Amino acid sequence: QVIGGTPVCSDPGWIEVSPATDSVYVACNGDETIVKLAGDNLALLGSYDTGDVRVSRFLVAPPRLLLLDEVNRKLHVLDMASGDFVAETTISGQPNQVALWDAQRMFVTERQGGRVAVLEGVEQPAWVDEVAAGSDPFGVTAVVPWGRVFAVARQGAELPEAGAYTGDPGVVYAIDPDGLE
Repeated sequence: QVIGGTPVCSDPGWIEVSPATDSVYVACNGDETIVKLAGDNLALLGSYDTGDVRVSRFLVAPPRLLLLDEVNRKLHVLDMASGDFVAETTISGQPNQVALWDAQRMFVTERQGGRVAVLEGVEQPAWVDEVAAGSDPFGVTAVVPWGRVFAVARQGAELPEAGAYTGDPGVVYAIDPDGLE
């Protein structure tokens, strides 16, 4: 049952929820904005201008928004208070998703690179490590209480035994962030 809805923008591309700000954020590539809505009633609270950044995915990490641009292969950091971009870094493979481990460490899936890039520093992100993650890693999430980051990839390997699944299996990788350099 749908309990509410609101028109937001042209060409919505991604949605994130932030319990910390009690808000819902929507990337609007047609309008070159990220719209901020109230979590309880979807009232428009404001927007952030993204300019020529083609936002494919983003993460709300107050006081920052971490924006991935697959087309230009960059991670952009937007300050939520000022609405200004404060940093950017190039991601060599096609960046697809970002997860924040702690206040400083980020994990970014690189679809064309077959790895998860590890970046340090939300203020000025810099590459510090990478983890091989099969072919075409496309999703990553961090579960701090479990002490793990999880990534999922399409993997063209065959199953060792016959079963009901008939396609090439995907693989989920568990990464220990404390075991990295």
